[in-house]
Amino acid sequence: MEEFEKTCDALEEELGRPLCVREVFFVTWLTEQQGEKEAV
Repeated sequence: MEEFEKTCDALEEELGRPLCVREVFFVTWLTEQQGEKEAV
């Protein structure tokens, strides 16, 4: 889950504002996709 938090922090810094719920869901989805690739 650490990767997820790093991604959120980086995005918030880039946007200059907190992420909205939709963006958090997107990051969650991306993190899961990457996790599945690593598992294969």
